[in-house]
Amino acid sequence: MSDVDTIVRLRRGRPRKADAAQIDRRVIEAAWDVFLESGYEVATMEQIAERAGITKTTLYLRHNDKSALLRATVNDRMSRWSLENSRDGWIEGDTLEERLVSLACRILAVGNNPDILATSRLIHGTTGDAGRIARELDRFIREPMIEEVTGEIAEYGHIEGFPAKDPQAIARFFIGMLGSMIDQYAEDYGNPEQHEKLARQVVAVLFRGRSEW
Repeated sequence: MSDVDTIVRLRRGRPRKADAAQIDRRVIEAAWDVFLESGYEVATMEQIAERAGITKTTLYLRHNDKSALLRATVNDRMSRWSLENSRDGWIEGDTLEERLVSLACRILAVGNNPDILATSRLIHGTTGDAGRIARELDRFIREPMIEEVTGEIAEYGHIEGFPAKDPQAIARFFIGMLGSMIDQYAEDYGNPEQHEKLARQVVAVLFRGRSEW
């Protein structure tokens, strides 16, 4: 066999590690885009393969079915957003009220991200096993926020003489209010000043019922 024949044979064989990693990345990005654009139920493996610029055979060699591909995209997003969240700034303020406003601004900024809004639509439009996978991403986004708010309410409630009976319940209520505002005002609250205005409104409502904490 000539050197040329050997080179041709190698090129037709399995892709190099770097090439395989590039294909994997294209598949994940294509799948995420198609899932968000079409919805999980409507999206097809054929659409995803075409978007990624590969054959269906290549796609199925990497992911057995659409559910497995959704799992891979969700895990990828979790890893990516975990890294981004680790870069968040400090909480500002010397009182619980001001610190909750600071946290709310940060949460609103994240929640107003187009990728997050599209993900929310994907989560609420997906059922069955795929729905459970998609909701893992929702919990991944929400739970660290709830944990952080719970810690602030527990610590500063004692400092300020208004300890909460159930700080986590208050935190979940707070996050729920912010989530509702994001859904209602996503297009109207697109800059930091508007985030702060809405954050202060939500915190004010929360503090009016502080005697029930």
